[in-house]
Amino acid sequence: MTVPLAIDVPDGFDWRHWVERWDRMQDLYVPGRQERMELMVRTIRATQQSVGRVLDLGCGAGSLTVALLEAFPQARVFGIDFDPTMILLAKERLARFGNLLSRKEPSPSFLPALAKKLREHADN
Repeated sequence: MTVPLAIDVPDGFDWRHWVERWDRMQDLYVPGRQERMELMVRTIRATQQSVGRVLDLGCGAGSLTVALLEAFPQARVFGIDFDPTMILLAKERLARFGNLLSRKEPSPSFLPALAKKLREHADN
């Protein structure tokens, strides 16, 4: 079941500004962020004979999703996130790749599935 976005976007909303702001913040607070994404891409290359579909769990604003789509242009890369604001930003950022984002449950048939930063959302 797909959950509709509960955010009304005002006309003229500058999503690029907010994606860039989010990325700058993440670069400050997540040491080695870019290196982690590069490691994930290298790990997929090293462990998968072919890459048809990849699931980015907790895709946020879509930074890893973009890296995966650029690294594996033949693959379908899907992002899922619970936060409708993040999905909104990611949808705008990833519009050139098609509709790959959702707030619904993923299919169990995804390999590989990646989550670069979900620890802060987990209960202790």
